[in-house]
Amino acid sequence: MPIDTTALRKFQDVWGPVLDAIPAVLEAVAQKTDVERELRIKQVEIDDAGKKIDAAFVEADKRLSSVNSEMEQAMQQKAKVLADIEDAKKAQAAANVKSEEAFSQVVNDWNKKIAALQSQFSNVQADYNKKVVDAEADFAGRVLALEAEVKELEKRKAAAEKALDALRSKLG
Repeated sequence: MPIDTTALRKFQDVWGPVLDAIPAVLEAVAQKTDVERELRIKQVEIDDAGKKIDAAFVEADKRLSSVNSEMEQAMQQKAKVLADIEDAKKAQAAANVKSEEAFSQVVNDWNKKIAALQSQFSNVQADYNKKVVDAEADFAGRVLALEAEVKELEKRKAAAEKALDALRSKLG
């Protein structure tokens, strides 16, 4: 019995695109699962970043509380030194000059400490802000990339469905 090559060619023309599209459809389904998994991973990373940010805020609050405590102590010491200066003025003028110098030194030392602590707080805040911006930018970039992949996969899926529809219409 002779082989009808025309019928074989028609069969190949009709079913070839469908058979070629099947691996792409399977791959698209697998990639969709991968995208969903990646999105869940990114959500966990975002949650972790949020926890780190919260921890940084807690740490900054602790440092600020410490600075405030030291400032209160400095103010109390300042008040005490002022009282001592007043007593020294009443007692003798020479002791007054020495007390004022001691007070100035204490205030300068505390001002230096306060400035150093404020600088540290500013550095922590700047580092925190930089990390938040970097994390948000990284997340946005990854989301855009994943969305582009999903759109491409949807295009391929649509093309495969179109080929299947065309095949169905030909087969009737």
